[in-house]
Amino acid sequence: FEDNGYTFDSTLALGSGYWLATLDDATISVEGLPISDDYSHHLNMGWNLISNPLVLDVAVDSLVFEKDMEYKLFAEAVSAGWVNTIYAHDSLGYGIPSTIRPWAGYWISVLDTGISMTFPIHKGGNTTISRSNRDQSSWDISFEASTEQAVDRITVMGVAQDAADGFDPMHDIAEAPNPPGG
Repeated sequence: FEDNGYTFDSTLALGSGYWLATLDDATISVEGLPISDDYSHHLNMGWNLISNPLVLDVAVDSLVFEKDMEYKLFAEAVSAGWVNTIYAHDSLGYGIPSTIRPWAGYWISVLDTGISMTFPIHKGGNTTISRSNRDQSSWDISFEASTEQAVDRITVMGVAQDAADGFDPMHDIAEAPNPPGG
């Protein structure tokens, strides 16, 4: 995914995510060695299609983001306006994952330049900051809408006293790019 469009890639890069289309059911083999250390991946401003290069699940809350030698866990990076959200996609459409699984692709919205993300090997989440930790004057309601072809599981509307007018990375979630073919 480059410049808001999909491209053909003949070489797979570690940590990058890909859409794979086949005309028939297929088994795909990818050879390589397992990674035994934390893995860092540079992110571009805008949407990035990423993948977990490790052999075990990684909690979203344990992802570490770096900018100018400053390090933040995912929720802290959201609060700082570095990143916005991570989406997973399945046969029903987009959802917001709590873990990043190996061999799956995920969208991440990056709001600033010079950001890199580290997948920590074998570490669980330990942050208590989240979008749901709002004061008592806040409220929100989740909606689920469906058609014959897709389900929307991510629409939330609400009010928060500390929210800003316009796009607010702590409270608003950017809409993911459309999958290839609609």
